[in-house]
Amino acid sequence: MRITVRASDHRDPDRQEGALAAFLDQQPQLRGRVQLIGDGQQAGGISQSVAMIIIDLGPTVLGTFAGLVIAWLRHRTGSTQVTITRADGTKLDLQAQRVKNLSGPELTALAAELGKALNPPPPAVSPAQHQEQAPTPDPRSINDPQTP
Repeated sequence: MRITVRASDHRDPDRQEGALAAFLDQQPQLRGRVQLIGDGQQAGGISQSVAMIIIDLGPTVLGTFAGLVIAWLRHRTGSTQVTITRADGTKLDLQAQRVKNLSGPELTALAAELGKALNPPPPAVSPAQHQEQAPTPDPRSINDPQTP
């Protein structure tokens, strides 16, 4: 699953994505999965960062990623925010001011909640699709009691 991540801080807007990408890429579980895209300025000299982090995550590292983002946020200022966007467009926002003073159990619960939110729900199967997927019996077995 591919996700994109944006990190912002109104006091230092141009450095947050780079710092987070470097932190995540240093972690053994995510090494080689993290790409920093578009680090620089927008056209016309606007100084707002246009960088984003793209990460390819498998189901086994969703929880690890969630814990790492929360750990990174705990060491940031209160104005730092991370926005994670799943491939289906669902956005999740985390703010440092809400993470900084959480207790151990609260951090664990937040990481678990974020990990679940990152995992897209399985596609819904309608009753009609379910009936279409049911195996059809072999007509020979209905008429011939000796057919296994």
